[in-house]
Amino acid sequence: MISGIGQGLTFPAMTSAALTGVPPHRHAVAGAVNVVAQQIGASAGVAALASVSATGNDQLAGCDLAYISSAVVCGIGPRPSG
Repeated sequence: MISGIGQGLTFPAMTSAALTGVPPHRHAVAGAVNVVAQQIGASAGVAALASVSATGNDQLAGCDLAYISSAVVCGIGPRPSG
């Protein structure tokens, strides 16, 4: 549920950013690249968090480590310009 809310709040902005400045006849290509980047990013993120989680001493400690590392990455992520 949290993921769905987060995606609903961020995907429209990501799509808008992907299409801004792109000529109208290239919107389909830009939109496709945007969707592919979202899918690959989600897959790579889950794989990375699973790897981090596997490094914990037990299952609970691994999940805690994955959540903490995810929060750190989100905190140091890129900031919007402007």
